[in-house]
Amino acid sequence: MPRRASIVFGFAIIYLLWGATFLAIKIGDQTLPPLVLAAARFLMAGALVWAWATARGEAQPSGREWAGAFAVAALMFVAGYGVLFWAETRVASGVAAVLAALIPLWVAALEVWIFRSAPASLQVLGGCVLGAAGVGLLMSGGGAGATDPKAALALVGASLAWALGTVVQHRWALPRSAAMSSAAQMLAGGALLVGAAAAAGSFHGLRWTAFGGRTFWALSYLVVAGSVVGYSAYIWLLGHVSAVRVASYALVNPIVALGLGWAWAGERISPEAWAGSAVILAALALVLSRGRSAAH
Repeated sequence: MPRRASIVFGFAIIYLLWGATFLAIKIGDQTLPPLVLAAARFLMAGALVWAWATARGEAQPSGREWAGAFAVAALMFVAGYGVLFWAETRVASGVAAVLAALIPLWVAALEVWIFRSAPASLQVLGGCVLGAAGVGLLMSGGGAGATDPKAALALVGASLAWALGTVVQHRWALPRSAAMSSAAQMLAGGALLVGAAAAAGSFHGLRWTAFGGRTFWALSYLVVAGSVVGYSAYIWLLGHVSAVRVASYALVNPIVALGLGWAWAGERISPEAWAGSAVILAALALVLSRGRSAAH
């Protein structure tokens, strides 16, 4: 078993560093097409982690493991991250973080009712119902700070895709090394996102100058803090604690994202969105308390 301090440090990384990535995405989206920004992030991060893992002498992914990495990446990077990067052109970064926080609810629901790898409980049922109510409340506001309904619904679907990728990772062949698995998934995700960006015409008229200024720093943060450090810690944690516990980062990320969006980007959020956010986080706390109890 890894030392408790290592697990605590891993959680601190995905709690705090990932919370700030929502603002970085918002900044990058101002000058780059969202799918191009996402593709650049994961190709660069994947290359760095792959080089590091290779330098350590870790085995290269087999053909079967690459197939598994592409399968996971289609869910988590294209349907998950690709939609998130696009949606942040239409909703506040804090709202995007709250809707992404539905991931633990989806994880619990999938484990209980689809894969039957966890026992059913009133906490899971109540959390899912409460979470759905929170989403409806969040989307009901009008005026300043209103949430784009289409983007919000897309983010709900993106959180489901990420949760599904989280739950099924153990069912597909992936590199045994956490670092090489992380690298393979990010490279696969980046490649798929390049294809999606090309299909959407996102490269048309794109200039290299778009990668300069604030976009450079936002992309650098996404690559180093969000992906190289954050995603590697996420993959490592999945190998040592339950998926529901790992998904608890979604409780903290929205608080960090909402604070940064207000302080740095001047984002205004409607009272209904604030109320919906509180309900969603309460639903997460209910579901995750069940996960902790089951683990003891």
